[in-house]
Formats: sequence, C-alpha cells, structure tokens
Amino acid sequence: HFSFVSFYHRLMLGLSVSDTIYSFSAFVLTSWPMPRDYFIMAAGNVSTCDASAFVSSIGMFATPLYNCSLVTYYLLQLKYRWSDQRIRDVEKYLHIVPWVVGLGVGVAGLATKAFGPLLTGCWATQAYPIECKYPGSNVECIR
Repeated sequence: HFSFVSFYHRLMLGLSVSDTIYSFSAFVLTSWPMPRDYFIMAAGNVSTCDASAFVSSIGMFATPLYNCSLVTYYLLQLKYRWSDQRIRDVEKYLHIVPWVVGLGVGVAGLATKAFGPLLTGCWATQAYPIECKYPGSNVECIR
C-alpha cells in the first residue's frame, strides 16, 4: 500500500516537484522564452524571459534546499532517533524553507529587473541587451 502519509514521501514529493519545475524551465524551455531574434528558436519577449527566469530560480534554489531537508530528516530519524511526533513538529519547516527561499529569490529578481536573456536561456543578467555593456558598443541598455 503506497500513500503519502510518511514524512519521507512528503519530502520526496516536494523534492520531485521543485526539481520538475527547474528541469522544465531550465532545460525544456531554454531559448524559447527569450526575446525574438535574440537567439536560435527564441520566440518570446522580455516578459516571457522574466517569467521563465522567475520559475527557474524557484526550482534552482528550492531543489538543493529540499535535499538539505531530506538529509535533516535522515539525521533526526537515524542518528538522533527522533520520534514521529517530534519530527512532525519540524516537518513544516523542512517544506517552508525551500519554497520561501526559492520564491524570495524569484521575487527579488523580478523586483530588481535582474532577469533577462543570457547566452542560451533566461537568467540573471547585468544588462539587457547584453551587447550594451561591451566596450565601444553603440547599443543602448534597456535595463
């Protein structure tokens, strides 16, 4: 009988969701949400690039933190022999921290307009378009 009643299964579900979010946004979308004519197969605009980078940042930061949550669970369960009730008291933090950090980084990136096209995908950039920071460039920076 398989159910999500155990702490382990709930942590693995959270890890799987965060990893799926990151994998989809970073490896499936790649250049598609970038501004049109910016890169091969780019079909988006600055807003779609921002959205892609936002989603990617959530997964990028939540996934390793979920791994830390899993390790913490194992530490408490195996080494310190915590009871299920005691682990239940801290379980919410093992889920909250990865999502809050991931969302925090994403919101900060959007708020500071730090996201944009970078090489073959959308992520944090120094400027948009990237050529505007090149020495001697006549391209005007939009961001």
